[in-house]
Amino acid sequence: MVAYIPVLKAVLPYLAPLVDAAAPMFTKKAELATHEPSLQDKQISELQSAVQQNAESVQALAKQLQKSISAFDEREAADQKSFSDLQASLKEAQHQIDAIGNAMEKSIQDAQMTKYLALAALLASFAGLGYQLLKIQ
Repeated sequence: MVAYIPVLKAVLPYLAPLVDAAAPMFTKKAELATHEPSLQDKQISELQSAVQQNAESVQALAKQLQKSISAFDEREAADQKSFSDLQASLKEAQHQIDAIGNAMEKSIQDAQMTKYLALAALLASFAGLGYQLLKIQ
């Protein structure tokens, strides 16, 4: 709905002249009673004037509509580029997150290995200490 607001703003100034031009612009019926021979000429000129105004209004409206469509096309292209850029940034961020996750996984594995090695060294120390205590007694 929001996308149509600029179009409506562009079209509305031309609607009133279109309606006025399309409304009958004939002489009053009271003038018909006089049966003047120039009445038909007057009606014909009024119709020609209405047609001319109508054509001018339609041309102006068509130009404005073309400008609006061009603006929408340009905005769509800009939005598409922004969307593509955002997708590329998101993909890069996902790669970085994956790399950080892999590095953390390796750090955890290294820490576990260090823990096991420290435990083995501690057990070896206790075994050596126990052996020394047995030897003294």
